Amino acid sequence: WSAAPIAVLAWRRSNGLVKAEGVMVGSAEEAAAADSGGGPSPAAESELLARLPAKYAVVTTPDDRAVHIRLLNALQEAGSASLLVMEWVPSAEANADARLYLVFQDRHASLKRICTVLSDSGIDISEASVFCTHDGVAVDLFYCRASSFDVSDRASCA
Repeated sequence: WSAAPIAVLAWRRSNGLVKAEGVMVGSAEEAAAADSGGGPSPAAESELLARLPAKYAVVTTPDDRAVHIRLLNALQEAGSASLLVMEWVPSAEANADARLYLVFQDRHASLKRICTVLSDSGIDISEASVFCTHDGVAVDLFYCRASSFDVSDRASCA
């Protein structure tokens, strides 16, 4: 299972529930190629770090920051404050099957909604790094385990 394509999700309210309707941006091959391309420019990484609290640089890796930069660019290209951009990446860590990267315009109770959607989907969060830029964009990383299906099987996550 390689890196999943970037998904752009529009959050819609229906009967008091939050639902996501998605459009894929790029392909798994493009995401994998971006991962192997040496990462973002030093200027792009500096710009990201300037937008976030100092702790972000301590708890994330250069690979994490490269994914977040790619997702921030996709969010900016999509041009809507109602979008969530995400990417699943397989994880070699003992505490997770996959890492879920999320970038979206932060709103009241958004963390609660994301955790609820993951839990209702049978995905356990073993660890999370949750940040917000100075201009209100959430930049999150969840280490996930699947309790009801194999998160490493891309077909079951689609």
